[in-house]
Amino acid sequence: MAEFGWAFLSGAVTGGGPSGSIQYVPTAPNGTLTGSQQFTWNNTSKTLFVSGTLILSGALKANTYDIIHTTRTEITQYGATTFGDDANDLHQFSGSVRISGSMNLSYKRITTESTYTIQPHTMILGVSGSGYKSISLPGANSVGAGRVVTIKDEYNSYTRSKVAGTHIAVSASGGHKIDHQSTFDIEGDNVALSLYSDGVSKWFIY
Repeated sequence: MAEFGWAFLSGAVTGGGPSGSIQYVPTAPNGTLTGSQQFTWNNTSKTLFVSGTLILSGALKANTYDIIHTTRTEITQYGATTFGDDANDLHQFSGSVRISGSMNLSYKRITTESTYTIQPHTMILGVSGSGYKSISLPGANSVGAGRVVTIKDEYNSYTRSKVAGTHIAVSASGGHKIDHQSTFDIEGDNVALSLYSDGVSKWFIY
């Protein structure tokens, strides 16, 4: 029948294997159809289950690609690639990252006129309002070692003073410290504060 490119089955055809298993011929050329628990189809959820190794010859196209577990993934991509679609997206790499070619860092600047909590994407925070402001740093353990944040007084006509109650008070969440202190006060004209995280429980001024 192979020479015609089609097949006609007459009468009852009996397969084997568990319910929902995809039928295949285990021995060539004329073995009996059977199935396996490792290759099944759920018609209710419209889901194909494959357990074991899958060797694919050709292109794989998917609307969603969700990796549950992998020990190693090699991706070769030609052309531009974008990870994430929002400034709040955080992509974390465990281990070393090797970059061949140039790298452009995009620093996210945020401005605020009121109390503000540093977000994962915030690199530079400009405080543009007058009066007292409370700025909260994330936990050092949540951002990793070497995370850098700069807080800048951008208000153009005001001298901040702790005595006058117009300073910027910076604190870290979770009881973490800033140069071994619970809080740090920014005072003066257009001053800036730069900090880095130890990745455990401390922020240090540099």
